[in-house]
Amino acid sequence: MTRTEPAPEPETSQTLDRGIRVLSALADATAGLTVAQLAERVGAPRTAGYRLVATLEAHGLARRDPDGRVHLGVGVLRLAARVHPLLREAATPPLRRLAEEVGATAHLTVAEGPDALAIAVVEPTWTDYHVGYRVGSRHRLAQGAAGKAILLGRSVSGLVFSSGTNAGPHADSKAGSSAGSSAGSNAGASGGSNAGSSAGSSAGPNTGPNAGSSAGPHAGSNAGHKDPASLYTVSEGELQAGAHGIAAPIRDVPGLEASVGVVSFAPLDSAKIAPRVIQAAAEISAALK
Repeated sequence: MTRTEPAPEPETSQTLDRGIRVLSALADATAGLTVAQLAERVGAPRTAGYRLVATLEAHGLARRDPDGRVHLGVGVLRLAARVHPLLREAATPPLRRLAEEVGATAHLTVAEGPDALAIAVVEPTWTDYHVGYRVGSRHRLAQGAAGKAILLGRSVSGLVFSSGTNAGPHADSKAGSSAGSSAGSNAGASGGSNAGSSAGSSAGPNTGPNAGSSAGPHAGSNAGHKDPASLYTVSEGELQAGAHGIAAPIRDVPGLEASVGVVSFAPLDSAKIAPRVIQAAAEISAALK
């Protein structure tokens, strides 16, 4: 038998790796860190820590306060400003196909702190009327199908569902009321009678008939007996009265917490539309890799 040799490990730069890990550590430390703390966290000598910080400072990616603690620099904002246009570019073709096929407004939403932020929106061209949804629309993650899909994606990250396993408790472990109280295999089939919509950002909080209530038993996913790739959320009237939403998390893109969704004033058939939303999320994930 021919023995297959393992693929060689890719060559990487230890210095660059440490620099990236320094930035990650600073991003997680709102009060900043000392050079000694940074060096310890990245496994480098203190002298190397000073060199790393000095290099990042030279590029505006780090700064030191009068007490000597290191913080992220404003140069990070310049890099971050290029992220949303890149996401929109990758997302627009799948969103266009989704909007035209479903006949509903399609959107890409990302997590920004405690909020869900719409960064790409495509409206169908052939419908008599549809939900208006602006780029820049913002609402709490716990409201609307788009935000709840992001929370649901967080809660199942890294979990594998085997056949015959009820995914409900796992799907709700972190999402709580934002992902619904029962993420069973039939969740969403009724169009999410007690859930919230991802429609609009300026309609005001909880304007639907179930304002202030939890997402309800059908606001979870259809993950029962399936793997995390089949997850979606449904909602109705939470952000805009009469609006129905279905969304699915974007998975397997490191560092990105986002969802793809559709919103409509007409009821949405989850059995038919949710798989198409999930497919669009997978297409955008593939385009970003």
